[in-house]
Amino acid sequence: MLADVKDEKKTAYNICPDEFIFKNHHLIPSNKVLLINDCNCNNSIFLAKRGFDVTTLCHSKYAVRKSKQITNSNQTSVNYICSDPNDFDLGKDNWDAIISLFCHLSPISRQSFHHRLAQALRSKGIYITENCVHIIPNETRKPIAPLEQPINVSSIRNELSQLQISHIQELEKEIKINNRKECKAQIIQAVAFK
Repeated sequence: MLADVKDEKKTAYNICPDEFIFKNHHLIPSNKVLLINDCNCNNSIFLAKRGFDVTTLCHSKYAVRKSKQITNSNQTSVNYICSDPNDFDLGKDNWDAIISLFCHLSPISRQSFHHRLAQALRSKGIYITENCVHIIPNETRKPIAPLEQPINVSSIRNELSQLQISHIQELEKEIKINNRKECKAQIIQAVAFK
């Protein structure tokens, strides 16, 4: 069923957003959305086409330039900013939604970011996140060294203690690396409200 809806959505918008974003975008309470690490811009365009005022942080000037070209060709508007999430001023009571996709921060940086985002969300604002715990090796992929302190459900619960978590789950999922290679990964998804 979801595959049919995604095909329909891809045809309608010429893009295909992340499945987790597609399933949860209806929870966004109002207009102003910050996306972090959506450098392929599919989720940004998807939300902008649905009437949201979208700002997207990208990690490189090249990603910003490429994303702007794709967004313009889709006849929509997204504000792209080249910035590290650690350096970006999230503000206070500034966003209706903050969405973070596979944004790999050190544990200390992630804790600081989660504290700042709780302040940055408006009342009833939503935080939607999807993070990679580790890549699952297969017959062609060698094991990747584990993160220094891998993210887990317990750490996310602790770091989001200022918010009300409505969904948190660890699961296996096919992901793309650098928008090309697909591989299986252990991920954590969470949705939380202020």
